[in-house]
Amino acid sequence: MKASVNRGDGFRGVLNYVFDEGKDRTGDKKPEVVAGNVSGRGARDLAREFSVSRALRDNVKSPVWHTSLSLPEGEKLDSGRWDRAVNLFLKEMSLDTSKHQFVAVRHNDTDKDHVHIIASRIGLDGSLWHGRKDVFNAIEATQVIERELDLTLTAGYFELDKNGNKTKRKTPRKQAKQKEIQMSARTGEAPQRLILQKIIDEAIKAKVSVFDFIQQLEVAGVTVRPNVAKTGRLNGFSFVLGGIPFKGSDLGDNYKWSKDSKLKQNIIYEQDKDGGKLIAESERIKQAISAESSKEATADQERKPTSQSITNEDSNKSIDTSGRPSQGSKQNDSGNSGVTRANGEDSTSDSSSDKHDRIRSNENGRNVSGSNAGARQKQAQKQLEKQYSVARSGFNKWSDTDNHISDLAAPSSSNSNSAKQSPDQLKKIEAWRRQHEILGADSYRITVVSRSGSKPWNIGKNQGEKGKERFYTAEEVEAKIPFLRQKNARGGDIYITPISSKYHFAVIDDVREKTHMMLVSDGFKPTLVQESSKDNRQLIFKLPKEAGAQEAAAANKVVFDLNKKYGDPKFSGAVHPFRMAGFSNKKAGRNNAFTKIISRAKEACSRVSELLDEARGELAKQAKIREVKDFPQFAGDADTNFRREWAKQHGLAETMVKRGQWQTVDLSAIDYRATEHLVLSGLSVDRAIEIMSKNSPELASRKHDVNDYCARTSEKLKAKYGEKIEREPMIGGVKLPKSGGDSKVKPQSPRIKKGL
Repeated sequence: MKASVNRGDGFRGVLNYVFDEGKDRTGDKKPEVVAGNVSGRGARDLAREFSVSRALRDNVKSPVWHTSLSLPEGEKLDSGRWDRAVNLFLKEMSLDTSKHQFVAVRHNDTDKDHVHIIASRIGLDGSLWHGRKDVFNAIEATQVIERELDLTLTAGYFELDKNGNKTKRKTPRKQAKQKEIQMSARTGEAPQRLILQKIIDEAIKAKVSVFDFIQQLEVAGVTVRPNVAKTGRLNGFSFVLGGIPFKGSDLGDNYKWSKDSKLKQNIIYEQDKDGGKLIAESERIKQAISAESSKEATADQERKPTSQSITNEDSNKSIDTSGRPSQGSKQNDSGNSGVTRANGEDSTSDSSSDKHDRIRSNENGRNVSGSNAGARQKQAQKQLEKQYSVARSGFNKWSDTDNHISDLAAPSSSNSNSAKQSPDQLKKIEAWRRQHEILGADSYRITVVSRSGSKPWNIGKNQGEKGKERFYTAEEVEAKIPFLRQKNARGGDIYITPISSKYHFAVIDDVREKTHMMLVSDGFKPTLVQESSKDNRQLIFKLPKEAGAQEAAAANKVVFDLNKKYGDPKFSGAVHPFRMAGFSNKKAGRNNAFTKIISRAKEACSRVSELLDEARGELAKQAKIREVKDFPQFAGDADTNFRREWAKQHGLAETMVKRGQWQTVDLSAIDYRATEHLVLSGLSVDRAIEIMSKNSPELASRKHDVNDYCARTSEKLKAKYGEKIEREPMIGGVKLPKSGGDSKVKPQSPRIKKGL
């Protein structure tokens, strides 16, 4: 049996909820009075009766005592036994029913049989029932009821030691609070408390040094501060995750620094040997926290409004510049019960609801009017009744949370001796080996794509020799898997791009199973097929490269044509990332589906090879036309063309920013597009880069190393278009003569040749 204890200042609101009356009536509670010492049988009549005792002590802020008693699913009591259970409960709580009014109402709207007890804390003789420690006493009272009525026995707050003395029952792992459950029901994300517990559990699966423990949690996004004395004595840890602080005791007995705790048993710390180093580490963490707090305070000050108060339109609350809600806006925004315990009346602290997960007590020190109390009480009770089982069952509400938190807590290196490799990590390693085995690239680019709106992160950018991009061998990619697991678990999608001097990797993206079968029937046999979510596949074709300036352009044409017909029409490059096998899909609506390999084929697809040969032939014909830059009458306009195109692209970018479609104006992207425009107009890549370096506004002040910037831009353009794009120069529809040939000008056919 579970008990939920609340207090409030108004009877009518909670009675409306219990009797399913008023404007928030649902019609599905089917209320049934099972016990009481009052005559009324409706909210209005009972509110009038309870007002008699309330009038005797109008100085009492919270005269309402509201408790619900709930049985486990599948267990039921008839009305007579509920009458006995309620009276026995009130007797154990020392509430004298000969003086204090009460009514108990049974609800029949959930799978759990439960009653609501509404009682007046003010006796008809003017006495006041203080109900001190009612949270803990309710636990003991429910255990008495379970024994008396032969109900399922549940663990209480206390237990007997070997000498028969009553001691606090150990709680190895605390459950989420009611507020956390309600927040998770709204967001679909696991409570931070449960995430932190799992992160720590993963980090201490095997024995680990105190310094490796701190490092693993920091990599997972947890701030860890060791509580270490000047003597080097370690007294425990405090944690911060998602801006929420936790002590070890907030998480459960397993997370305290006591001799029987799992934390102390699995963390290696020798005071004489490690004390000095840990003190220094604690000081480093303290300074980092202080610096971060100072930074946030400065930012808050800059954002602080100058007026005395502002209106928050999102919540319709007036707030002053201190950040506190104004007197008239004290609402129960969290959706918790509107019946609350008043400040100063009881000795039980706000955290008493966390003493044991069997009791949920709302003690925020706020008063809510009786009319609003019922609505909020209804909301809170409905959340509690329907969602409490979520926390009891662990992570049933949050599918895949267990695996993702395991990823968060993974050691940052697969070679770490601080913990054994988890089954999930071994699966990712095996998936990568299978993927690389069929791709066989010399090296790979690794990209992490955040779904929070930030730019994709190429983890090898500027990490190579002299600040160049670094590519990773298959073995190095495998060594990165623990690190990538963490990024994936924190919302990043993991992509790889094969880098090979021997092969193209043509990707068809966003292919449904039906389309995949159509491709196969059309003669296409992909080298690799992988599924990144339900009925969403990526097809990769591995094709031998040939030497030639137009090779990249030919491969790009094949990829564009295939995606236009079968896949994603926005997909246009042969050098393109695709998902790394074994990692989950973080796109909205994809349910964290893991990317899995469907099929592999060792031989190259002859059908795509034919398309590539055709593209090579077509581009070879165009390559025979001379470059436009050989003709002076065109070269002189290149600077003007670049500046005109740059200004055009800059204007378009500013428009997109104003519309909110882009975040910022990316000047580097504008440089690239204006330079690309020159290349498409007929200039060689090298010549176009030269024009860009002279005409791009404030390039020297924007780029630390202009030469390197130009070299990287050149590489991108050559990878996309080859060394040069050659077009036949014309003036007024008349083909210009080739040097050394017939200088006689001949009129050109008005028809435009395909491909020009």
